[in-house]
Amino acid sequence: MNNSVSGTIAMGGHRRLGQDSPLSRLDSPLLAHICSLVDLVVPDVFGTLAEALKQACPGQRVFLRQGEYTVGATDAKSGHVGAKGADTVLHVSGSRVRIAGEPGTVLRGMLVLADGSSGHIDGVRIVDAGDCCVRALGGEWEFSSCHLQCGHAASIRAVGSSKISLVGCRLGGEEPSRKVIRQHEAYGSIQEFGMSKRACYGLLMKEESQAEARGCVISHCSEAAVFISGSASVRLGGCRLQESETAFVSGYGRGLALEVESTQITSVRSIWFDSDRPLRCTWDPQPPAA
Repeated sequence: MNNSVSGTIAMGGHRRLGQDSPLSRLDSPLLAHICSLVDLVVPDVFGTLAEALKQACPGQRVFLRQGEYTVGATDAKSGHVGAKGADTVLHVSGSRVRIAGEPGTVLRGMLVLADGSSGHIDGVRIVDAGDCCVRALGGEWEFSSCHLQCGHAASIRAVGSSKISLVGCRLGGEEPSRKVIRQHEAYGSIQEFGMSKRACYGLLMKEESQAEARGCVISHCSEAAVFISGSASVRLGGCRLQESETAFVSGYGRGLALEVESTQITSVRSIWFDSDRPLRCTWDPQPPAA
């Protein structure tokens, strides 16, 4: 299906913009099914991620062509990285949001996932130097084959009743490199001037949030790969935690549960920051000596 047809269907299915379209006469389930079969391609159909998400129906995939984009840019301000470096925060709401990218797709900035939202993000690299890559305020989100490269705070910070699922993802900071890369726009990041930057945490889980990571790598964290506190819970399976100051920190409230299965922990100064542990802590096999 060509891009003009995709755009027409997307606009026709929109509650406000499509009120005069014949598509608006279709019953909601049928229209939603049709939309779910049609990708909204950025920048082919819509110029920016923000505009595409605004028009997308629940379950409809927003597909990003290879390139670099600022997350919150609108059509008035090009989403491609360039002279305009604003709009580096994008608030995402709604249910069954789907975002996918071609190999080499980079989003610069932070995604803020609203309470009650849900969705799936696949094959995208998110880079944020000054804050988190993702802030989850609630809802259920899945990430697959993503690289969440944070230069300061946490790759993912989850609070409330957030439920986060990660498969085959990379979290943490930037790998050390002798190559100096200089770019026109720094976005407040010294890493743009060739200096590697570490995340404070890969996963930062608070309150009642939950996270499950399978086959993921968490590395290059200056504080800890995983921070768990309050009544949060974390499950790791087949992951690698490496090149970080500490593997785990149990913060205020200590956290509800930590389950670690078939996970390698290497090149860390210590397994735990101190003697605090979550209420339930299980390992298979047992962790190496701290």
